[in-house]
Amino acid sequence: MSFRWPDTFVGNSRTAYMTATALLIASFIELTTQSLSLLDGLVVSLMTTMMITFAIASYSATESEEPSENRGTDNIKSPTRWFMQLCFVVFWAAWGFHMWRDPAHFGLRDEAANCDTNYKITMQLFREVYPTDPSVRNAALSLIAIGFVVAVLSLFFTLEECLVPVFWFFRLFKKKKDREETEEEINNRGMTTNRYDDPLVQTIHVFLQAIAIGTYIFLIYAIEQTINKNDFERTTRDWSYGQTIALILLLQQIMDLFSTIIEEREKKEADDERQALANGDRSGFPSIPIPLAHRPPLQSDANAGSSSDSK
Repeated sequence: MSFRWPDTFVGNSRTAYMTATALLIASFIELTTQSLSLLDGLVVSLMTTMMITFAIASYSATESEEPSENRGTDNIKSPTRWFMQLCFVVFWAAWGFHMWRDPAHFGLRDEAANCDTNYKITMQLFREVYPTDPSVRNAALSLIAIGFVVAVLSLFFTLEECLVPVFWFFRLFKKKKDREETEEEINNRGMTTNRYDDPLVQTIHVFLQAIAIGTYIFLIYAIEQTINKNDFERTTRDWSYGQTIALILLLQQIMDLFSTIIEEREKKEADDERQALANGDRSGFPSIPIPLAHRPPLQSDANAGSSSDSK
């Protein structure tokens, strides 16, 4: 969607970041004032990780003077989207580090601090694991740290800027191997070349978004299975008010997407008609029959008719 409808992508991503940030703030408030279980924390962490995957995959692209349909995610710089993404990344990292630093006592206070409730919670990934396991905890903290660093870098650097050093060293090795240029030319080569239209960059960008889609599907599966395996009383099968609110929040983005598709189709049809008119082709347009009005006979025609009758 970022390649085909960049404007709609920017608007929807801004709304998505706002919703995810609001979920994290509400979770912090609930954890501080009320009580929040480890299962709730895991669900919040997995749901917001879907958005951090989206943030990493949606690297912005270097601005170019020539418009193109195959540009990066965000041609038009949006300060509000950038700010919402920054707030989300900070709150996501804070929530992840706070939950995974001590999952065995997460959400437990006062007399319940010594309970073993959290040791019974399981988490479904590639297999069923326990969040209180030290290896799982260390892996989660490492992934959060990596995701936080990459997400912050994506706010300040474009995909092309991050890949320029990689391309430079790769081509440096290739040129040395093929002996196609001298050592002096290699050392004098700049490392700030604009590779916006580089097909390799475009391929990497598409590859990142394909990984993001796969990660989305996997996280949805993990969330549903985690809730299902820890629902011992089978109470989550009932439809709740929160699920209705979630669907309402998604409705606006779905309507924006469909309206964009319809507008693009109408614009394409108008462009085709305008191009056909410019080429003089009217075969695709309906012809309107014009009735001919009755024309009274001219005076010369009447005189010619009377002379022929007299003969």
